[in-house]
Amino acid sequence: MGDAPDAAYHFAGQMDLQKVKELLPLGAKAEDVMFFFCGPPAWMKMVAKQLTDLGVDKEHLAFETFGPNSEQILP
Repeated sequence: MGDAPDAAYHFAGQMDLQKVKELLPLGAKAEDVMFFFCGPPAWMKMVAKQLTDLGVDKEHLAFETFGPNSEQILP
């Protein structure tokens, strides 16, 4: 991790949680974990789908939208 664009865990393009899933508290480790994220609705919908595809229960997702769109976030 670091500030330089070529530091570990810095990626160009769309966020892909598959690339860092070994760093995420998933499965039994996720029992007491909440995943918080905020941003535009389309981006948050993509994050929520990636997390649920990795097995995170919807009850462990917390988010806050900003912008004029009230689009449904959870898949």
